[in-house]
Amino acid sequence: MFLKKVFLAILLITTSLVVAFAISEIFLRNFLPQELITPIPAKKDKEIIYTLRPNTKAYLRGTSVRWYNLSTNSFGIRDKEYSTEKSDSFLRVVLVGDSISMGEGVEIEETFIKKFEEIANLNLKKQNIETINAAIRGYGNDQETIFYKRIAKKYKHDVAILGFFEGNDFDDNANGGIFELKNDRLIQTIPDKYNSPKFRYYSKQIFLQNLPFYQMFLENSHCANFLRARISRLLFRVTLEKNTVNRMINKISEKNILKTFRILEEWVILCKKKDIVPIIMYIPDMVNISNENIDDSRRIDLRYEKLLTDMNVIFINGRTAFMKEKNIAAIYLEDGHLSPFGHEVLGEKLWEIFSANSMLLGEIIST
Repeated sequence: MFLKKVFLAILLITTSLVVAFAISEIFLRNFLPQELITPIPAKKDKEIIYTLRPNTKAYLRGTSVRWYNLSTNSFGIRDKEYSTEKSDSFLRVVLVGDSISMGEGVEIEETFIKKFEEIANLNLKKQNIETINAAIRGYGNDQETIFYKRIAKKYKHDVAILGFFEGNDFDDNANGGIFELKNDRLIQTIPDKYNSPKFRYYSKQIFLQNLPFYQMFLENSHCANFLRARISRLLFRVTLEKNTVNRMINKISEKNILKTFRILEEWVILCKKKDIVPIIMYIPDMVNISNENIDDSRRIDLRYEKLLTDMNVIFINGRTAFMKEKNIAAIYLEDGHLSPFGHEVLGEKLWEIFSANSMLLGEIIST
């Protein structure tokens, strides 16, 4: 009798949930239609919290205002398959970064690294330049540095670019729990629920994304997409929002500025150990690009430029490139990601630097 009551209670609850879901689905479809996405679930990663699932195709907006296709290769990066080896007859360039560099809201061929490849090969009259976009949405420089170790083992290449985004890399490095700064020294740690707000956020996201039928529901159900968007915002507020630093340059703490520089320094050292030419691409935030109240003495881009050039690192200041444009607003999408035009500006700037630097192109430029 007891088991029968339990069974009937479970059946009643299940039926009620199914009916409620069906009514919600009908209402949303008719009165408040949602955007149906093809998602790309993340995978847990002990060292860097998560990676993208390999060999996956998605169609989504994500945090962008534009729909775009996102496909990963067998290594879990947003690019096609590449040989692990390369010929000396061409130059291979690898890019690491976050959603700005990966190209949230634009197609892969519109990203600045691919625009650079297009412009370079057009000018060189041969297919001498090959680029690999290994940037992953949501990453901070801490994750990029550890992930780059894997990239360097996977793909032979000559030049590496780290796309540093002023808008949230300081936040990501503070919240990641992947590195600690002790007595001015950078120490790698394992992120967990105690030391990493980012771990807490993404572990919940990953759990939801890998539930059975998750992808099928999001591709077909308005109710599922309605719930997904609100749960994601709730998780962000609870786990990350209160841990973020102010996006304005003059509000970022000295400790966070130093920690971030030490992470960049660690990445540079990794490159140089493997005889890879490192380049830092500093990408300004939409909030700060037109802020005339920022004193030069507080501009982190100028500070990092001095520190990194003293280390013989090529530093490309996207702010300088953007400020030359007449319509700065056209550089960004409404959400703060780069527009196709913004990517094109950076692609042209990259070619300008490469074509003027014999260390980068070597004999290739004369072929």
